[in-house]
Amino acid sequence: MRLLTVVSLACGALALATGPFQPLTDSFTVDGGESLDLKDAAVAQEITRRDEEVSSSKLDKRTGFRMENLILPNEANPQNVVYAGITISFIMATRYVMRQGRRVQQWYTESMYFQNNGAQRMAVQAVALGEKFFYSRLDSNGAASGNPNPKASTFTLSITPINDEL
Repeated sequence: MRLLTVVSLACGALALATGPFQPLTDSFTVDGGESLDLKDAAVAQEITRRDEEVSSSKLDKRTGFRMENLILPNEANPQNVVYAGITISFIMATRYVMRQGRRVQQWYTESMYFQNNGAQRMAVQAVALGEKFFYSRLDSNGAASGNPNPKASTFTLSITPINDEL
């Protein structure tokens, strides 16, 4: 307790001994008058202008990938598809529908399995019939699944790289 009292008294004495803060007014003036002449300013010679043409494929890698009206398969064993490093597997199911007065077996996509095969994290979104049925941020070798509407025949796929590095 005595130590705290001594420390507080010492801090108070030092605060009173230094006096109030007064900003320096002459540090805000610029040498050479009121206006600067940029024509005479020193320029770094090693900095030069360089115009580069960037191909659209490089820009697409930055902005992501978007495909609309991708057709959902309606057969028994569809093959996997790969878009921008994301492998999509389709899990199929059957149902009976009436066609021309007869019950017919029909295959539909019950679930979709998304797997990131790339080295970069990706944000994947899938929309069918205006309803987002899948959204996930997939790490490298990450996987997740989503269930589209059984009445859907097409879907929209959006894949965007995630740049969250420091």
